[in-house]
Amino acid sequence: MTLLKKCQREIQSIFAMLSHHYGLTCAIYDTNIDLVAYTDSYEKIWGTKVYKPPIERVFHLKQVVNTSPGEKDICGGCSCYHNCPATFEISQCVCCNGVPIGVLLFVSFSKSRRANTPKNIQETITLIEDCAASIGTIAAGKNSLEYPDAAQEIMKTTLEIAPYPLLAVNSNGSVLAENTAFGFFRDSHIFQEQAFLETLPKDSLYHLLSGKKLNNYIVSLQEDTQIQIETFPIFNAGGQLIATIIKPEYTKQTKSTFSEETSTLNQDIGFSIDDIIGTSPEIKQLKKQVVRIANSPSTVFIHGETGTGKGLIAKALHYESNRKEMPFISVNCSSIPESLFESELFGYEEGAFTGARKQGKPGKFELADGGTIFLDEVSEIPLNIQAKLLTVIQDRVVERIGGVTPRSIDIRIIAASNKDLLQMIQEKTFREDLYYRLNVLPVYLPALRERKQDIELLSEYFLARYNKILNKNVLRIDNEIMKLFQSYDWPGNIRQLQNIIEYCVNVTNRSILTSEDLPIDFVENKREPIPEALLHLNGHAEQKIILEMLNHYGWGVEQKKIIAKKLNMSLRTLYRKIQKYQIEPTFKENNSSEQ
Repeated sequence: MTLLKKCQREIQSIFAMLSHHYGLTCAIYDTNIDLVAYTDSYEKIWGTKVYKPPIERVFHLKQVVNTSPGEKDICGGCSCYHNCPATFEISQCVCCNGVPIGVLLFVSFSKSRRANTPKNIQETITLIEDCAASIGTIAAGKNSLEYPDAAQEIMKTTLEIAPYPLLAVNSNGSVLAENTAFGFFRDSHIFQEQAFLETLPKDSLYHLLSGKKLNNYIVSLQEDTQIQIETFPIFNAGGQLIATIIKPEYTKQTKSTFSEETSTLNQDIGFSIDDIIGTSPEIKQLKKQVVRIANSPSTVFIHGETGTGKGLIAKALHYESNRKEMPFISVNCSSIPESLFESELFGYEEGAFTGARKQGKPGKFELADGGTIFLDEVSEIPLNIQAKLLTVIQDRVVERIGGVTPRSIDIRIIAASNKDLLQMIQEKTFREDLYYRLNVLPVYLPALRERKQDIELLSEYFLARYNKILNKNVLRIDNEIMKLFQSYDWPGNIRQLQNIIEYCVNVTNRSILTSEDLPIDFVENKREPIPEALLHLNGHAEQKIILEMLNHYGWGVEQKKIIAKKLNMSLRTLYRKIQKYQIEPTFKENNSSEQ
């Protein structure tokens, strides 16, 4: 019996609620493509059989929004091809502990039925995602493993002995234990923000959990990436499969690519400054600066809004330097619980605290020895840890929790934040001395609205990328979309552009992306375009306007935020221009508001 079938009663109750409150037609299929639960309206029109390929496709794409059911090539073998009774479909992969266990369907068969769904596609997508998450939680409860604590601790300790990545899962794919080496493997760019098993193709996952002993089993992922897997199945006395130990590693043929916040450990990725996309004057100048300071041991601070590519610049600094063969360790400070900051950054010795590993654990700074450590969102580091970080930066020594001997380290430190640290210093939430030790070599990343010349190039890059990932063949982007992109101010910067292109490629059924493919929230919430006059200001005119607005609104931080918003620029950019033009208050008393 599949895991979803164990949850049939609970799922049927959820469907009854959705049908009553939203008028939705719902169904869910398990990994065998067997219909597990459904609303009455679904059974009356479709029956209990289904054409399998479109369902199987969802296991790979995770989510499919189809506004023209029955018209796609994948429906070619269906008896309803070109004559499908459905008028609208959203399919969502349901996962339990990161492992796909089924596909959830929301279907509309008529205009009147469709009128009872939420107001727009995005609301419906949110509803189906929440529903899928709830079913996954129910399934996890049904699948809770009664595993003796002692035996589980023995397994964890055994896995830690090995120097290579190991992951133990039960017969359903739920994680039992993993070792530290697997943690580093999982944190690499391929699996960033995703469960390891969730990234694997369905057929590969089936082989891994089949109980067969696999050697040198090759799994192909996105972006020309391959991993080689060896499995060690474990059976009970009755011959029943109870667990599988998985040993993954990258193949030599792997060509790695990057997402914005990559963590890598001793992997020859071959990244270079040429992989930074853009030909605008701002990006050309940025690339020159990166090459110029790459070999310097001095600390670099990357200033930029969310989504501007701070992680990419950090990697470019590392891989253009003489440290490129050594580790590059990326630490997202916003994702570390406050109680774990010290142990994560500086490590701990054996017996340092209850639950500490017997052999102790090196911190991120030790792991980066000889290479580079990138502290992203450094503004999130607690004040008590900032003092210890300052010592590490100044003396290049680190002392583990519970340790008595400082360890010398040779590292290049790169930090970044999307918050205004100068304001945080005024608010006493960030140390001023630490800021100046971090900001030795400042690098300023322009917002996407400040380098609009690159929007078309970036859009084409993302289009090609998601064509490959999603196995689509969208030829180009319509000029109407490009005009919309050029007039938008992109508060989410490159990451927002990337997400929009990915959405468009997912939902389109045409060879050219048009405005009809754009997310509804983007079309409805598109901000007013930047005034044409501001796009062509010379330095003197820009200086005059900024000075006049400062004298009008005031020189305080809050007033500058208002000015930056009205000028469609970031607060950081405004500060940079004030410094560039050496703008000072015309009246001395105006300066008091910023003290």
